[in-house]
Amino acid sequence: MRQRQQDNTQPDNSAEKKEKSPLLLSLTMRALLFTVCMSLALTLLYIAGCFQLFLDSTVFDILRLLSVCAVVQIVFSAFAAAELLIYAGIFRRLGLLARIPVIAASFVLGAVLWGGSRLIIFLSAGIAVL
Repeated sequence: MRQRQQDNTQPDNSAEKKEKSPLLLSLTMRALLFTVCMSLALTLLYIAGCFQLFLDSTVFDILRLLSVCAVVQIVFSAFAAAELLIYAGIFRRLGLLARIPVIAASFVLGAVLWGGSRLIIFLSAGIAVL
């Protein structure tokens, strides 16, 4: 009888506890995911607008929003990378470093979309003057 009571009080070791990431890093990664989705949605809206012959002012507004969203994406990528390196160093959890390629890819995507949108705005402003 006593043996059964002791078996019930011992925790089950078969179910391993999953370590959670720090709250600030989780929030930053979610914000990064949101800005990536928003950038891709605005890019698709711009492409659809070119085929649907949106007004020039509408396309210009979409490009400005895309440019702002890409800059925010770059900022969140830099913050997420810094937080990731700090938390990996403080908590000695090297499993967090597996997110580095995702953050680098979002940083590169944001830089490409920002540069592309600014280039299109620059070229369209030059064409409008001529």
